Amino acid sequence: MALVHLYRLGHEGWNVRHCHSFYRREHGDERSDTWMKQHLQHAGVVARAKARGTHRRWRQPMALPGMLVHQDDSRHQWMAGK
Repeated sequence: MALVHLYRLGHEGWNVRHCHSFYRREHGDERSDTWMKQHLQHAGVVARAKARGTHRRWRQPMALPGMLVHQDDSRHQWMAGK
């Protein structure tokens, strides 16, 4: 509760990492910035970040002529005229 009170008094609107470095320097606390962010989010002081989309989405490969020609010793004419 003291952490939330301290954040509301002088550091509201700050980035959590900047606030954490100040808190660590001034108060000598050894806890991580992730711990601090989770407690501030749980108290409702800091909003959670929006979920990001997936970096690389898998998609079907574009169909091109000659693509996926099977080489399995079959006598089937896979491509017309060849």
